[in-house]
Amino acid sequence: MRTVFITGATGFVGSHIAEELVRRGFRVKALIRRTSNLRWIKDLPIEFVVGDLRSSGEWIDALNDVDVVLHVAGVIKALSEDGYMAGNYESTANLALAAQKAGVKRFVFISSRAAAGPSPPSEPIDEDFPPNPISAYGRSKLAAERFLLNETDLPVVILRPVVVYGPRDGGVLRYFKLVKKHLLPFVGKGNWVNVVHVSDLVDAVMRAMEVDAAVGEVFFIGNEAGHHITEIGRMIAEVLGVGWVVKIKIPVWIAKAYAALALQVSKLVGKPSIINPDKIREFEAQWWLCSSAKAQKILGWQPKVDEIEGLRWTAEWYRLNRWL
Repeated sequence: MRTVFITGATGFVGSHIAEELVRRGFRVKALIRRTSNLRWIKDLPIEFVVGDLRSSGEWIDALNDVDVVLHVAGVIKALSEDGYMAGNYESTANLALAAQKAGVKRFVFISSRAAAGPSPPSEPIDEDFPPNPISAYGRSKLAAERFLLNETDLPVVILRPVVVYGPRDGGVLRYFKLVKKHLLPFVGKGNWVNVVHVSDLVDAVMRAMEVDAAVGEVFFIGNEAGHHITEIGRMIAEVLGVGWVVKIKIPVWIAKAYAALALQVSKLVGKPSIINPDKIREFEAQWWLCSSAKAQKILGWQPKVDEIEGLRWTAEWYRLNRWL
């Protein structure tokens, strides 16, 4: 039985990965904090390792009999660029160096579409496109990628998921709640994005663990079709049975002013907000399209869940769990 060490298992994506690892018969060790909410994984037969990647601890010894590391955890909101770098770059570097010393045979890193930066208008980019992240979050993820590929001897596989949605996701839930109220706000001209259902991302992670040709490679993971945010809103309205929605265009300058104010409030209370100048920069860059052809070719991965089907499943889960 192979052993997998996973970070971020208490989160949206990580909990789905942990469930699939157990289903496939892996021995699973999950890194958690003392304050972690275990609601999604508390009943799984996995070993919990308490620790923090930003400092030494028992988590380092837990790597000694590990075959595969799945690094899913990351910081998606912070008060400064240093906060993103600490959570996404420094933590990744610490884990990678410890994994290398322990002789880990595969290291799969869940990066982000943000690491590559926006695409040219109407043109999906591939993994050869020169990265140009425009947010501190994206820069921290790219820095982590480069460390893994250039500063370690680990057998590394890097996945860059696009917009991920599905059961347990609190991010896309915001759009569902707004559409339920017949509202669809967007900043500027609105974003063009690819999406992927969490079950398809989990499948890509499983393949990244197994396919030898994937080592040393970076892969975008997402459905091929790109959608404008208002089209995604229309699909959400369809699965919710909402007959109409009002599109609300928020001027960029208003969004920037609000984000700047939110950042100052966040600094005062010491708690970062998901709405911040970094996020508005990503909203302002309209095009975020990419191709997952490389993942299809090398990993043999194909998304199985189309957007309407996936959004319908997600809506059903939200309703069943009284999130919506």
